[in-house]
Amino acid sequence: MLKKSLIIIGLVLLTGTISASAANVEIGLGGQVGNSNNFYLDNPNGWSLSVSKNLGPKGSIGFAYHHLDNNMRYHGLMIFGFPPPDYDRDPEFIQSDASSSIYELNLHFDFLPIDRFILGGTIGMSIATFDLGLVGETSDISVSADKKSVGTMIGADLTMNKFVLPSLAMRLSVQYRNMSNGSAALDAFEPFLDINYTSVNLMLLARL
Repeated sequence: MLKKSLIIIGLVLLTGTISASAANVEIGLGGQVGNSNNFYLDNPNGWSLSVSKNLGPKGSIGFAYHHLDNNMRYHGLMIFGFPPPDYDRDPEFIQSDASSSIYELNLHFDFLPIDRFILGGTIGMSIATFDLGLVGETSDISVSADKKSVGTMIGADLTMNKFVLPSLAMRLSVQYRNMSNGSAALDAFEPFLDINYTSVNLMLLARL
């Protein structure tokens, strides 16, 4: 329900920006790298798309979509759950493909202008979906899991105005997210519990 509400708010915001006056709308596209406390999303990379509308000379409200991927190969056992199944299985190489989609509603503030540069900050709330697929290369056993979570975000950024063109800007930001997935069943495979994720983002902004 909350995910649908965030998407609806984002769509309303996007619709409003289409008819907005000049200098009120900002559309961004960029990439990010990060690190989390989750084994399967240890060092993800991905891309982001955002749209925001000015609330005043130093603030804006925005909707952002982030997509993250983390693919890796590791050596381990294809045995999951607690207590573990009562049979032996040899270690093998396992292919892990994890991804996450984050839908975010945020507020951005400009704090300190320095010539063409502006120091700013962002706070936000989000809904995230997580997906995981594991395949044992020897046993050919496959396991999948998915999860939804609610999260909060805080970030700091440095924006360079008039990047190449007067209507373009480049923003470098560091963001920290805490995503809570609630309690887990002891007898189930739960790869995505509470996740803390820090990312470095580089985004090109177009001001309409």
